[in-house]
Amino acid sequence: MAPTVTRSQRFVLALVCAVAVSTIYAIQPVLEAAGTSLGLARGSLGWLVAAGQVGYFAGLVLLVPLGDVLNRRRLITVHLVLTAAGAAVVAVAPNGAIAVTGLAIAGLFAVVVQVTVAYVAAVSAPSERGRNIGAVTSGVVIGILGVRVLAGVLGDTVGWRAVYALLAALCVALALIVHTTLYPDHRTPGARYAQVLASMGRLAPTDRLFLNRGLITFFLFASFGTLWSGLALPLSTAPWSFGTTQIGLFGLVGLAGALGAARAGRWADSGRAQVITGSALVLHSASWLLIARTETTL
Repeated sequence: MAPTVTRSQRFVLALVCAVAVSTIYAIQPVLEAAGTSLGLARGSLGWLVAAGQVGYFAGLVLLVPLGDVLNRRRLITVHLVLTAAGAAVVAVAPNGAIAVTGLAIAGLFAVVVQVTVAYVAAVSAPSERGRNIGAVTSGVVIGILGVRVLAGVLGDTVGWRAVYALLAALCVALALIVHTTLYPDHRTPGARYAQVLASMGRLAPTDRLFLNRGLITFFLFASFGTLWSGLALPLSTAPWSFGTTQIGLFGLVGLAGALGAARAGRWADSGRAQVITGSALVLHSASWLLIARTETTL
């Protein structure tokens, strides 16, 4: 096991998270354009948003536990290739059903994000673990919100499919980089996949830390999804009638979270994790009081 993670490796791992998670969220700012191109009725556009999320949920349950059994570097490599395959399907999809299938495949293997974070935690020195995880997690935020800007611009210029072709190519390139530059992360012999899956069911009622963090993540992700998943629909109609570039630019507001994630990791290393978590939750709740007042004004 390596004693630390180098700066270049942190960058690669943050990029892995950014690109992989982008395959799920790139559809959101171009939802209207994609639906029209694929022949979907407005009432069916939710399937394009939901497909990646459903695939992601399945991957969290079924694929992430493989990281406790197999070499995580190999898992990251394979998952990136399969995420690329899903994105490529979306890029060439002739209809809504094929696009939904591609999005589900990309979402399923985009859980490479969780495998990557676990890899970072495993190979980092204890004194640097929070910083490394914070830096890599910032890649997730940059990917989720930065891809909105990229997809919006490409949607207005080249076409909404271009962003998925680009993401597929990036996933393949990153798979090669990961395979050649990261430390191997061998697992201790003896762990079985079925046993790991079964242990997940036992953790929820018995591990307070697991339950606590799980509930926080559940509500944070629900809050995030509520805001961003369907934001393109009201923004694309009256009174705003924005194009995909303008809708995508709203992602810039959320990039503040990337800066926060990196700094929070450093604070956690200094023993202030509980304070940071609590204050962040208070600020998050307060933000919804402001969002609730944006019915008629941006």
